[in-house]
Amino acid sequence: MARLSKGSIVGYSTDTSTWGNFTAAATWLPVLSYTPTEARQPATVPTMGRDGAAGLFSEEHTRERIDFVGRIEHHVHYQAGGMHFALLHALGAVATTGSGPYVHTYTLGDKPSLGLSVTLNKGEAVSDTAAGGRVSGFELRHVNGTDGDGLAVFAFDAIWKASVGGEVSKVSPTYTPITRKMLASQMSGFTWSGVDRKAYLLDYTLTVDRATGRAPGFGTKETADPIQRGPHVVSLTARFRQENGTHYAALRADTQSDLVIAYTGTSNDAATLTLRNGIIASVTEERSASTNEVIETVQMTFFGDSADSPLTVAITNDASNPATN
Repeated sequence: MARLSKGSIVGYSTDTSTWGNFTAAATWLPVLSYTPTEARQPATVPTMGRDGAAGLFSEEHTRERIDFVGRIEHHVHYQAGGMHFALLHALGAVATTGSGPYVHTYTLGDKPSLGLSVTLNKGEAVSDTAAGGRVSGFELRHVNGTDGDGLAVFAFDAIWKASVGGEVSKVSPTYTPITRKMLASQMSGFTWSGVDRKAYLLDYTLTVDRATGRAPGFGTKETADPIQRGPHVVSLTARFRQENGTHYAALRADTQSDLVIAYTGTSNDAATLTLRNGIIASVTEERSASTNEVIETVQMTFFGDSADSPLTVAITNDASNPATN
């Protein structure tokens, strides 16, 4: 019988004690899509062939490299333990303030001391597990509810050490559905350079490149703890119904300002994305004889400074522990 994706879900935890030491899932989160799997690419061994043979053929191969990489996508929740683990390992650090409601602020910076352990339930058949996960890049994208379903999506790419044991018997997940997802109708501000443009915003994608790659070495086929080889790159692409020439003028003037994207959910739920020291890198206008509406695509780049990271994500909810489901 063919395998089906029905029942697929992802479990998260943080490695135990040392990097790459797998820990069973502490919390589970429904998944939109996922691709992580182990690869062992073969390499042919060069040869000059056999004397008298009627052709030159490769006769040997090696498998000296193990990769466990891929992308995982989730809807964004105001409160879900799995969301906490994804945000923590994508950005690097979290601090909690308040006494109910609580504000959990994730700050882009150095990787956590331990890696991300993941349990991938492959439908209703089997599970695969890996440890040492390091996020190499991530994105948060959101389309308005008229052109899309209005649900924000968080996706990240990561490098793990290796599969712990390949496919094993399915790990039984423990998950209580959470309906408190980030919706387009809940956006309360998309403010840059003192102007809130949410009324004209069609969609946006926030992208972060953590510039992180494998750390190969002798004595093993697996990667050591992946290394950040360059600066974090934080950028955002947004599409607007053009209201005026503000963005083009800001591009020409090299205007620099923070961008604050705010959401207000139900009860005490809220989220604020703060992208600092942003400049407009380009403005592209779409004009067509088929429509009278002018659509502009604005690309922005953000920078850190002596006091702040270029990106923080603050989630407000009723949980004192951000890992609470």
